[in-house]
Amino acid sequence: MNTLDSKNISFHFTKQDYFSLKLYKIISQEYFKIIKFEINSVNPYFLKEKQSYFYNDYKGLYTNDKTHFLIINDNFNVLFCENVAVNSKSLNLFAFLLNTLDIKYLHIPNPNEKNTNAFCFVLENLKKKIDEIIFYLGSIYDKTVETINRNLNFVDLKKMFS
Repeated sequence: MNTLDSKNISFHFTKQDYFSLKLYKIISQEYFKIIKFEINSVNPYFLKEKQSYFYNDYKGLYTNDKTHFLIINDNFNVLFCENVAVNSKSLNLFAFLLNTLDIKYLHIPNPNEKNTNAFCFVLENLKKKIDEIIFYLGSIYDKTVETINRNLNFVDLKKMFS
């Protein structure tokens, strides 16, 4: 990646020049190398809207439409605990990656106490507005409700189901 020279920046540049899909791909690929994450070896987490996401292979992280589901399930929890939550550097990189995605829908199947830390981390660090949060086939714990209430980006949710 080239270093950005701040002295030679035109005042007429767009965010798309510096935060393009190409740059996003490079950043996220380097991130996945750091946490030693094999994309094809686990169930999908980030997927396109209107796509059946339970039994399909990994698709959608690098799509041009930039509308994504984030699915936080037990497999995501294993990835999070083993690769992301090991140190503050990987946590910060994951939070950065999380906020570069245009996540519109957050789905949490089978919420339980075991994966509460993973989705609470996501809920605390997601700085973009999302349209819906869906919890299904499980219980919602107090820690989750408190985390949702603290994040001002979730004030105007279009849908929240349990």
